[in-house]
Amino acid sequence: MTEHAIAPKQAVSPQLRLDGLPQVLPLMLVSLYLMFAPVWTPVISSRVYDDARYLQLGLLMGSALFVLHARIRSGVVSAWLDLGSTTRWLLLVLLVGGVASGALSDAPQLAALEIGLMMQLVLLALLVCALVRLHGATTDRALAVAACAGAGLIGAQFWLAQTFSLIEGRPFTWVAPFLNFANVRFFSQYQAYVLLLLPLPILALPLSKVWKLALYAVGANFWALQWMVGTRAVWVALVVTTVMVFLLTRRGRMAFLRANALMIIGGAMIFGGYLALTSKVEQVTEIPQIHSVVKRGSGSIDARVVLAREALDALADKPLTGVGPGQFGLLGFALPAAHPHSAPLQLLSEYGLIAGGAGCALGLLLVVFAARSMRGSHSSDGDMITVVVAAALVMGLTESLFSGGIVMPHGQIMLCVMSGWLLGRCLPLQTQPLAPAQLARARLAVLSSVAAAVIVTTMLSVEYWGVVWDMPISAQRWHPHFWQYGRFATW
Repeated sequence: MTEHAIAPKQAVSPQLRLDGLPQVLPLMLVSLYLMFAPVWTPVISSRVYDDARYLQLGLLMGSALFVLHARIRSGVVSAWLDLGSTTRWLLLVLLVGGVASGALSDAPQLAALEIGLMMQLVLLALLVCALVRLHGATTDRALAVAACAGAGLIGAQFWLAQTFSLIEGRPFTWVAPFLNFANVRFFSQYQAYVLLLLPLPILALPLSKVWKLALYAVGANFWALQWMVGTRAVWVALVVTTVMVFLLTRRGRMAFLRANALMIIGGAMIFGGYLALTSKVEQVTEIPQIHSVVKRGSGSIDARVVLAREALDALADKPLTGVGPGQFGLLGFALPAAHPHSAPLQLLSEYGLIAGGAGCALGLLLVVFAARSMRGSHSSDGDMITVVVAAALVMGLTESLFSGGIVMPHGQIMLCVMSGWLLGRCLPLQTQPLAPAQLARARLAVLSSVAAAVIVTTMLSVEYWGVVWDMPISAQRWHPHFWQYGRFATW
């Protein structure tokens, strides 16, 4: 994403080209994850965050295996080269600096898991970019439908859980069964990327009125959950993104803003009706919105200020290397937390000024790339997809300034999928192909990096699972439930 790679330019093949099933399977795998990860509750153990992490690792490992296919591998290598030298160097500084920071940290195994996971996430973004270029409009449709289907499933899960709790005469709890995935700490980081994607099929696909009404209903219901959960970072991100779309988008902005406004207002109406109908029902407990926004007052903000100071203190103590990837929660500050509730502060405190600064610069480049993509849009359906995807990416990145948006599994996947989607649509193709020897070295580097990341992550995550499996339930609040939660010091 250097200067030559930021100006939006359509690089999408309009037709799906099938040279065998392996080219379609990665798209199916990513789409299925987007659909079912929001409601993934296998109850393998009581540690549901572990389940979410291992589902993510399954997706990433499957994606890595598809790189063995020659055409997909070429597409991934091409996407890597088209990023431009500045972006490639920033990624390398982040990853290599993370390795050095982890080696010098108090928990090198935890750091190795973090870096291995990050390398696979970078691969996922490159893979999605390659799929957009290979399959064109088919990838757009698949990802849009998968995101809407996931939102619809989680909405249906909420109402089913509510209905069964009323029928069985038991209180509805916002921790389980509904919010095992979608609790306040997890749900907003998924919502921030998906909320603005919901109008995409309505705006860009040739749908009947019945299907459009059904999608409006899904979107309104999903927005109703945001009204209920009430996470403030999502509302702030919505305002920022709306202003950017209004100022930067040349045409089609009113259709985009109108579709979202209808869903937001519909969600508010559903929320109001839910509140009125359940206000006198004993089985319905107080919804998080009332507690988090009305009753908590400035307590949450004060806690974030304390966490920010702790992150800055950690950075001042180890400015070059940081405390180690994934290890903010091991510091033992007065206010225990797994992360400082801010993606830039987490990167800087854990990776140090150099590597963490590279990570922050990458996020800034993504925002600039999205903004320029919005500015270069026109009124066609294809460019409307670009506007929606860019807006959703900006909203997710903005939300991550106030939360642990780079910590939870589905938030990480959404960030990489959205980044790859936008890059695949707007990143210019290289005009000067590499020499055969250079291309061979690039392919070898990609394959060896992917293999190393998968091997490290697999070996250490199996070892991690063996350690936490025998932990008593009473100790759950003292360990991460998955390694990135950052409090687990036993291993």
